[in-house]
Amino acid sequence: MTANALGVTLLDFQLPPFSRVSWVSDAARDVWEKRFEAIDRAWPIWDIRCVASGQRSISLTYPEAGRITALAPEVARFGLRTHVLGYDDMRNYGFRERELPAGGVITGPLVQGRLVCGAPDAVDAFLEASGADDGATIEALLGIPTCCAQAHREAWIQHGMNDPTWATARATSASTSNLIETRGHWTANVLLRSIGLRAVSHSPCRFDCDATHAIGLSIQQQARDNGEEQLADWLEEILSWPVEWSMLHGIAEIKSPVLKISTRTDATAHKHVVQLDGERFPEEGAQGLSFAYRDPGRLKVTESRSFHKGLAAPTGMAADAAAVGRPGGDQ
Repeated sequence: MTANALGVTLLDFQLPPFSRVSWVSDAARDVWEKRFEAIDRAWPIWDIRCVASGQRSISLTYPEAGRITALAPEVARFGLRTHVLGYDDMRNYGFRERELPAGGVITGPLVQGRLVCGAPDAVDAFLEASGADDGATIEALLGIPTCCAQAHREAWIQHGMNDPTWATARATSASTSNLIETRGHWTANVLLRSIGLRAVSHSPCRFDCDATHAIGLSIQQQARDNGEEQLADWLEEILSWPVEWSMLHGIAEIKSPVLKISTRTDATAHKHVVQLDGERFPEEGAQGLSFAYRDPGRLKVTESRSFHKGLAAPTGMAADAAAVGRPGGDQ
C-alpha cells in the first residue's frame, strides 16, 4: 500500500452508511438538539431562496423523504420546478448516490431525497449534464466557486477520496503530519454537515476560502431578511465552535463541544486528524483536556460551579462561596 499525494493510504473497502450521535450531557441536548433540527429543516428553503434571488441556477438539497412535500409552497411561490433524482444514504458530499429502490419505498432514518430545484430550463440543463456526466456544467449551475470545484475534483479523481475533508485541511495548512491544526472562516466549516449544519451547500477548497465565505454570508443575510435571525445566529455560533474531525478504517469521528458524531468516510490505514479552532464556546460545552472541550484548569473563578452555587445560596452561605479562588478554594 502506498500513500497518495495527500499522505493518505486508502484501503480497498467502504463501510455501509451509518450515523451515530452522542451528546456530552442531557443539558447540552436539551438546549441544542431542537436548534440543530430547526436549522436542518430550514436549510433546503434557504438554498431554494438562493435560486429565486438569482445567486445560482440550481439548488441541490438532501431533505429527508418526508420533508420534500413540505417544500412545495416555497417552490410554488417562486415559480420554480423540482425534480427528485433518487436517494442518497448520507450527506457526505461525494459518496455515490443510489437510485430510488424498486417500488419507491423509502425507509430508515438516514434516507434523504436529492431534490433539484430551479427554473424549468435550468432543471433540464442539470438533468442533461447529469446524464452526460458533465461535471463542469453541473458545478456552474450549482454556483460552486471555481477554486472549490477544482479542489473537489482533484480530491475525488486524482487522490481517490470521496470525502474531501482531509484535502481541504491540507490546502489550508502547510502541515504534512497526520494532525492538522488550523483556523478559517466559520462559513467554511462543513465538518458538521452529516447532521445538516453548514453555511454553504458545497465543499470548500480551504477552510479560509473567501469565495465560500461570501456565499455563506449572503445565504445568512437572506435568512435574516426573511425574519430568521435566531436561526442564523444559532448557526453562526455553532460553526464558530472548535471541532475535531478524524478518519480511520472508514469511520469519521467528529467532536464538537456538545456532541460526538460517528459516520462513514474513506477507509484509511492510518488515523488522520483535523482540529479546526473556534472563537466561541457554548455554556453547555463539555470540560476536558482533549481538543474541542474546555480545559477545566482554565476556568475563571466566576465560571466555577461553586461560585454559581454561592450566588444561588441563602445569604448565610455567601461567605462559603466567597472562598472560591483563595488558596484551598474550589477552582
